[in-house]
Amino acid sequence: MSPPPWSGTDLPSAGGVLPSTDEVLQNAGPFGYQLGFGGLAGYAAARALQTAGRIGLVLAGGTFVALQGLQYSGYMTVNWHKVEREM
Repeated sequence: MSPPPWSGTDLPSAGGVLPSTDEVLQNAGPFGYQLGFGGLAGYAAARALQTAGRIGLVLAGGTFVALQGLQYSGYMTVNWHKVEREM
C-alpha cells in the first residue's frame, strides 16, 4: 500500500493544497520573530503601566488621607464659603 500523497515532503509547492513543513518553517521565521517580540513588548508595557498605575493610586490615596488627617487634627482649615463661591 502506498502512502497518501499528502504525507510526503516531496509535494510540489504550487500544486499541493498544504505547504510542506520546510516551507512553513522558512516563512514562519520572520513572522514568529515579530509575533514573539510584539508579545513580549506588549507584556512588558502592560506590566509597566500596571505598576505605574498602582504607584500613582497609592500616592493619590496617601495624599488624600494625609490631607484629611491634617484637617481633622486642626493643622489645616478649609474656607468652604470661598470654595463654594469659586466653584
